[in-house]
Amino acid sequence: MDMTHVSGETMVLFEDESYVTFKRHAYNGEEKPAVDETRKAVKGVQLEYAFCGEQDFGIKPMLDAFGAGTKEGIITKVPKGFELDVQDDVAILKYGYWQVDTRMISAAKETGVVGAWEDNALMICASKEYQHIIEGLIDMIQPKKAKFGMRRVFAGCNLLILAI
Repeated sequence: MDMTHVSGETMVLFEDESYVTFKRHAYNGEEKPAVDETRKAVKGVQLEYAFCGEQDFGIKPMLDAFGAGTKEGIITKVPKGFELDVQDDVAILKYGYWQVDTRMISAAKETGVVGAWEDNALMICASKEYQHIIEGLIDMIQPKKAKFGMRRVFAGCNLLILAI
C-alpha cells in the first residue's frame, strides 16, 4: 500500500459528543489519546485528506458499493469484502483492494488508530489497546445506521463516516 494514502490525522467522535485525534506524526511530545478516553460508544470517524489523486475524484465507487450513492449518503448495505482482519496485534477494518503491509501495521502501532481511503478502498487500523474503536465502527457501519460524508478542507476533502 502506498503510504501517501494514509491520513495524517484520524479523528474519532463519541456518542457523548467528545472526540479524540490520532496523529500519524506527533510533534512536541504529543502522545496518543488515553485509552480510557476512548472507551465510549463510537459515533463517527473522520479520515483526513492525504494528497493522493484518487481522493480528488471523490468516493462514488465506494458509495455505490455500500448502497450510499444517494444525496444523503446513507449506507443501505454492507458490501462483500468489508471485513475485519487481525495481524500482529493490529485490528484492520478494510474494504477494497488494498493489501495490509508492514508499514501500515507499524503506523497503527505508533499512532494508535490510522486510516486510509480513496475512491474504492477504505482501511482503518488500530493497535491492540484501541481495538475497541474498530469494534465500535463495525457496530456503527450497518445498513440505515450510518452515512458517508465529505468535509471540504483547504487541501481537499476529508472522509466522514457518521452514525445517524
